[in-house]
Amino acid sequence: MIKRGLDSVLSGRFWDQREELTTVRGTVLSDQFAKADYFYLLQEGKVNLYITLEEIGKRILVGSCSTKNAPLGWSAINAPSRHATTIIVASPQAKLVRWKLKELLDYLNANPLIQLEFLQVVHEHSKKLVVHTSRFLDNTPAPNHEPCEPLPAEGGVTLGPSQEKALSMLRKSPFFEVFEEAELERFSKVIIRKQYEQEQFVCRQGEPCSGIFLLDRGDVSIYFTTRDGSQVPIRQVTGSGYLLGWLALPGEQNLLSAKVNTPSHLYMMPQEAFNTLIQEEPKLAITFYKRVLWLITVQLQTLRARLIAKKYDQEWLSIQALLQ
Repeated sequence: MIKRGLDSVLSGRFWDQREELTTVRGTVLSDQFAKADYFYLLQEGKVNLYITLEEIGKRILVGSCSTKNAPLGWSAINAPSRHATTIIVASPQAKLVRWKLKELLDYLNANPLIQLEFLQVVHEHSKKLVVHTSRFLDNTPAPNHEPCEPLPAEGGVTLGPSQEKALSMLRKSPFFEVFEEAELERFSKVIIRKQYEQEQFVCRQGEPCSGIFLLDRGDVSIYFTTRDGSQVPIRQVTGSGYLLGWLALPGEQNLLSAKVNTPSHLYMMPQEAFNTLIQEEPKLAITFYKRVLWLITVQLQTLRARLIAKKYDQEWLSIQALLQ
């Protein structure tokens, strides 16, 4: 599916309510962790995105953007509406349009189909930030596992169906804790259980995403591969119900790899089933995309803590940041 730009999604009368503004280099559009008042679309110029390490008075540049109609302040869509990064104008001049955040959310809530398309486009932009941030963790030691010859990507053996077990896992999953019982039952009817052997790939960076995966039990490493072939660990997952490969949804290209470290069981929602749910139940789809944006924000906070530990060798600050 070809996604429209946000200027097309937010068209008509609501687009006419936008406020246009011109800013100069150094203008701060958002402060990390601060409550958001506005949602921006970049029109001209360039902005830099930073993770702020206020414990030591530093900022780390984690990305930049000059794409027209790129969303700025997307993390504020979810409560408690706080910014995930600090955004500062980097070009001599930048032009933007903005809306008050409350007015935007009211408009989206009143128009579910527009809200769904809006969230899909925002997800496309936001997921790239985690990859950019992860590059700064290059040379971080990977988890220590004995090397084995990797099996083909998208491996795994499909096990017999068990809707009751699937439903039980979904109820315990932190990702799905905001869904209603009827929605969990809907998910449980379309996911299948798969078994993976050590060193098999669940998904591989650069290849098409075939579905949504959740860990039932086992041990899975998620990592990013740089251009020179080195692996940057993102996280190691052992918790039941954790969503794997959330940076790419079915039909998109995987931005990360996920590989099992020990024999593991996972649940998978195939691409066809996911697309059917999106088309037939927009309310459920809206909740799902909001939850993915929440997960991206959480991952940025985790990466922030790891950057403190790596760049400044202050492990206690990393632990403190995770606990706050």
